[in-house]
Amino acid sequence: MPSLEEFLYICEYLNVTPKAFFDESEAEPILIQKALDGLHGLPDKDLLMLIGLIERFKEGKSK
Repeated sequence: MPSLEEFLYICEYLNVTPKAFFDESEAEPILIQKALDGLHGLPDKDLLMLIGLIERFKEGKSK
């Protein structure tokens, strides 16, 4: 069993948050974390465009 310090190092190495590490609902936590990291610093205009694109993908998936 790793210590808390070792666990945090493992998360850092895998580039995932501790929450994402234990979130079983996410099939690809590393990819989700990379996507979230890429959103930081984007202007509101671009974030709104991406949200619209995600909603469009979700609609197409449910058809």
